[in-house]
Amino acid sequence: MKFIFGLLVITSVLVVSGCASSEPVGLIYSSTANGVSANNKIYSEKVGKSCATSILSIVAIGDANVNDAKADGGIYKVATVDNTAFNVLGVYGHYCTVVTGE
Repeated sequence: MKFIFGLLVITSVLVVSGCASSEPVGLIYSSTANGVSANNKIYSEKVGKSCATSILSIVAIGDANVNDAKADGGIYKVATVDNTAFNVLGVYGHYCTVVTGE
């Protein structure tokens, strides 16, 4: 009985902890893209991407940051920064930062 109660508490905490988010989140499935910033004065011919993966909303691996995306695309001057998010039931999530620029 203690095991079931403990499992129920842990599950409840995991479900409720996702309520406050800066990204739009679907309870069962999410696939979103959000623009973060743009500089219209810079020509955006190059694209760089950096990603992170989440498993069971417990383990997260990777660096979805702007600096890694810039390095991936060989970008020195940033024109746009966008985020993409994909998540299924909190079991698997894939999050990327996409940078364009020169």
